[in-house]
Amino acid sequence: MKRFAAHYIYFAPLGFLKRSVVELSNEGSVLRIFPLTDEIESVEWRPGIILLLTSEEAEQLDKNKGVSLANLLTLLPKKGDAPKSSLDVYKDNPEGFFIPSERGVDNSDALFYPYLLFPFDFTCMQPVAETRHRRLP
Repeated sequence: MKRFAAHYIYFAPLGFLKRSVVELSNEGSVLRIFPLTDEIESVEWRPGIILLLTSEEAEQLDKNKGVSLANLLTLLPKKGDAPKSSLDVYKDNPEGFFIPSERGVDNSDALFYPYLLFPFDFTCMQPVAETRHRRLP
Protein backbone atom coordinates (compact mmCIF):
# COMPACT_ATOMS: atom_id res chain seq x y z
CA MET A 1 0.00 0.00 0.00
CA LYS A 2 1.34 3.43 -0.98
CA ARG A 3 0.18 6.93 -0.09
CA PHE A 4 0.71 10.15 -2.05
CA ALA A 5 -0.14 13.75 -1.20
CA ALA A 6 -0.15 16.79 -3.48
CA HIS A 7 -1.20 20.43 -3.51
CA TYR A 8 -4.56 19.30 -4.94
CA ILE A 9 -6.25 16.05 -5.85
CA TYR A 10 -8.86 16.15 -8.61
CA PHE A 11 -11.63 13.58 -8.15
CA ALA A 12 -14.52 14.14 -10.57
CA PRO A 13 -17.41 13.70 -8.06
CA LEU A 14 -15.88 16.24 -5.65
CA GLY A 15 -13.71 18.47 -7.81
CA PHE A 16 -10.44 19.78 -6.35
CA LEU A 17 -9.49 18.60 -2.85
CA LYS A 18 -6.78 20.65 -1.16
CA ARG A 19 -4.06 19.02 1.00
CA SER A 20 -5.31 15.47 0.69
CA VAL A 21 -3.81 11.99 0.50
CA VAL A 22 -4.53 9.22 -1.99
CA GLU A 23 -4.05 5.69 -0.69
CA LEU A 24 -3.32 3.05 -3.34
CA SER A 25 -3.78 -0.70 -3.37
CA ASN A 26 -0.93 -3.03 -4.30
CA GLU A 27 -2.37 -3.11 -7.85
CA GLY A 28 -2.12 0.70 -8.14
CA SER A 29 -5.81 1.58 -7.95
CA VAL A 30 -7.16 4.14 -5.47
CA LEU A 31 -8.52 2.71 -2.21
CA ARG A 32 -9.37 5.90 -0.36
CA ILE A 33 -8.84 9.65 -0.11
CA PHE A 34 -8.40 11.44 3.20
CA PRO A 35 -7.36 14.90 4.47
CA LEU A 36 -3.71 15.59 5.23
CA THR A 37 -4.09 17.22 8.64
CA ASP A 38 -0.74 16.23 10.19
CA GLU A 39 2.49 14.69 9.03
CA ILE A 40 1.71 11.04 8.39
CA GLU A 41 4.23 8.23 8.12
CA SER A 42 4.81 6.75 4.66
CA VAL A 43 3.13 9.56 2.70
CA GLU A 44 5.13 10.79 -0.31
CA TRP A 45 4.64 14.46 -1.20
CA ARG A 46 4.36 15.26 -4.93
CA PRO A 47 4.15 18.81 -6.29
CA GLY A 48 1.28 19.54 -8.66
CA ILE A 49 -2.11 17.89 -9.12
CA ILE A 50 -3.00 14.24 -8.69
CA LEU A 51 -5.71 13.48 -11.22
CA LEU A 52 -7.85 10.39 -10.55
CA LEU A 53 -8.95 8.73 -13.78
CA THR A 54 -11.20 5.78 -14.46
CA SER A 55 -9.55 2.77 -16.08
CA GLU A 56 -11.10 3.76 -19.42
CA GLU A 57 -9.74 7.33 -19.21
CA ALA A 58 -6.34 6.03 -18.11
CA GLU A 59 -6.23 3.63 -21.06
CA GLN A 60 -7.04 6.47 -23.50
CA LEU A 61 -4.38 8.66 -21.93
CA ASP A 62 -1.74 5.92 -22.15
CA LYS A 63 -2.54 5.20 -25.82
CA ASN A 64 -2.67 8.82 -27.08
CA LYS A 65 -0.49 10.77 -24.66
CA GLY A 66 -0.55 14.27 -26.18
CA VAL A 67 -4.07 14.40 -27.60
CA SER A 68 -5.85 12.71 -24.70
CA LEU A 69 -4.05 14.78 -22.07
CA ALA A 70 -5.08 18.00 -23.80
CA ASN A 71 -8.69 16.80 -23.97
CA LEU A 72 -8.74 15.68 -20.33
CA LEU A 73 -7.24 18.93 -19.08
CA THR A 74 -9.92 21.03 -20.78
CA LEU A 75 -12.54 19.11 -18.81
CA LEU A 76 -11.10 20.11 -15.43
CA PRO A 77 -13.40 22.56 -13.62
CA LYS A 78 -12.30 25.97 -12.40
CA LYS A 79 -11.35 26.32 -8.75
CA GLY A 80 -14.43 26.28 -6.53
CA ASP A 81 -16.67 24.29 -8.89
CA ALA A 82 -16.94 21.30 -6.54
CA PRO A 83 -20.39 21.01 -4.91
CA LYS A 84 -20.33 22.41 -1.37
CA SER A 85 -22.42 19.56 0.06
CA SER A 86 -19.94 16.94 -1.19
CA LEU A 87 -16.98 18.87 0.20
CA ASP A 88 -18.68 19.34 3.57
CA VAL A 89 -19.16 15.58 3.88
CA TYR A 90 -15.51 15.10 2.97
CA LYS A 91 -14.26 17.65 5.53
CA ASP A 92 -16.47 16.36 8.33
CA ASN A 93 -15.08 12.84 8.06
CA PRO A 94 -11.50 12.71 9.40
CA GLU A 95 -11.10 9.19 8.03
CA GLY A 96 -11.80 10.42 4.50
CA PHE A 97 -13.78 8.14 2.25
CA PHE A 98 -13.25 4.89 0.43
CA ILE A 99 -13.54 4.73 -3.34
CA PRO A 100 -16.42 2.39 -4.17
CA SER A 101 -15.48 -0.77 -6.00
CA GLU A 102 -16.87 -4.24 -6.09
CA ARG A 103 -14.22 -6.57 -4.68
CA GLY A 104 -14.10 -9.99 -6.28
CA VAL A 105 -15.98 -8.80 -9.36
CA ASP A 106 -14.25 -7.83 -12.59
CA ASN A 107 -15.57 -4.28 -12.60
CA SER A 108 -12.60 -2.24 -13.78
CA ASP A 109 -14.85 0.78 -14.50
CA ALA A 110 -15.25 1.29 -10.74
CA LEU A 111 -11.47 1.62 -10.26
CA PHE A 112 -9.58 4.90 -10.35
CA TYR A 113 -5.88 5.39 -11.11
CA PRO A 114 -3.72 8.38 -10.05
CA TYR A 115 -1.80 10.54 -12.52
CA LEU A 116 0.52 13.34 -11.45
CA LEU A 117 0.26 16.57 -13.48
CA PHE A 118 3.22 18.90 -13.07
CA PRO A 119 3.96 21.79 -13.48
CA PHE A 120 0.56 23.39 -12.87
CA ASP A 121 -0.56 27.04 -12.55
CA PHE A 122 -2.24 27.20 -9.13
CA THR A 123 -3.18 30.86 -9.53
CA CYS A 124 -5.49 30.15 -12.48
CA MET A 125 -5.94 26.44 -11.68
CA GLN A 126 -4.96 25.62 -15.25
CA PRO A 127 -2.24 23.51 -16.81
CA VAL A 128 0.67 25.30 -18.45
CA ALA A 129 2.29 24.51 -21.79
CA GLU A 130 4.96 22.43 -20.05
CA THR A 131 2.51 20.32 -18.02
CA ARG A 132 3.40 16.64 -18.19
CA HIS A 133 1.71 13.60 -16.73
CA ARG A 134 2.86 10.32 -15.29
CA ARG A 135 1.07 7.53 -13.55
CA LEU A 136 1.91 7.12 -9.90
CA PRO A 137 3.15 3.65 -8.91
